[in-house]
Amino acid sequence: MPESNRPSVQPTYGDHSLAWWKRRGCRHVEIWCVGSRCTHRTAIPIDRMIALAGPGAALVAVARRARCTACGRKGCHVAPERPPAFGTPGYHEWMREEMIRSQAWLIWAREQF
Repeated sequence: MPESNRPSVQPTYGDHSLAWWKRRGCRHVEIWCVGSRCTHRTAIPIDRMIALAGPGAALVAVARRARCTACGRKGCHVAPERPPAFGTPGYHEWMREEMIRSQAWLIWAREQF
C-alpha cells in the first residue's frame, strides 16, 4: 500500500494517561465547554478525575466523555493545569515537589549508567 503524504496528527497532549500527568505534578485537570454560547470552565482535582475515569484514561478520552454541567453539551476541552506563577499561592509547594521529583529522576538516571 502506498505511503500517505498526510502527516500523522497527534493529540495536543499526546496519549498520556491521567496517572502519567499526576506523576509529573499535575494537581488539577482544567475542563471548559466548547459550546458557541457557553463559557463554563472548571478545574477538577486529578485524584477525583482518576476515580471517575480511571488512571489509564487519556485526556482525549476524558474530553470526549465530558459533559458541561452548565449547558449539558457533550465534549469539552480538557488540559492539565498550568503550574502556579512565581509569587502566587501554592508556588513554593509546587516548586518543592518539582525539585524532589527532579532529584529522584536524577538519582534514577545515574543508576542507569
